[in-house]
Amino acid sequence: MSGSRTLIVNAIVHCRSDPFATALLIDDSVIAWVGDDAGARVHYDLADVIVDLDGRFVAPGFVDSHIHATSTGLQITGVDLTSATSAADVLSLVEEKAKASRGGFLYGHGWDQTLWRDPQIPTRTEIDRASWGSEVYLSRIDVHSALVSSALVARVGDARSLGGFRRCGAGDQGRT
Repeated sequence: MSGSRTLIVNAIVHCRSDPFATALLIDDSVIAWVGDDAGARVHYDLADVIVDLDGRFVAPGFVDSHIHATSTGLQITGVDLTSATSAADVLSLVEEKAKASRGGFLYGHGWDQTLWRDPQIPTRTEIDRASWGSEVYLSRIDVHSALVSSALVARVGDARSLGGFRRCGAGDQGRT
């Protein structure tokens, strides 16, 4: 119903800007005011409906209608590694994409070595060979770690000195 105003009172309202809020006015589906029950009295005449929540908790609805455009675009044009069941699968998918794209930057996402029979992840040397020298960034399924190529490390000159850069395992050519 357009233009409807609902006043909620006697509630515990989760509100970062007013941690002691007990009331709120909703005007046509938009929260127009938040405060305490005493302050709500000035809105009684404006409200079409007054709802007493008898001390119940109210939290904002979470509407997450956004997209991660950059990540989505990279995923569309990159390498989907979610089907990989081994380091060899990852390398094969990288090589296939590198041949098709003929160099340049190569983004891949979705590998998860915890699901593989052999959890050994590809080395940087293996990624360099599979990618034909391309700049490669392969994010893990949780996006908390990634594998990179030597070309990408070289492009980011001070990469080795940045927080989070590390080598995993003796003799490795730099898993990050």
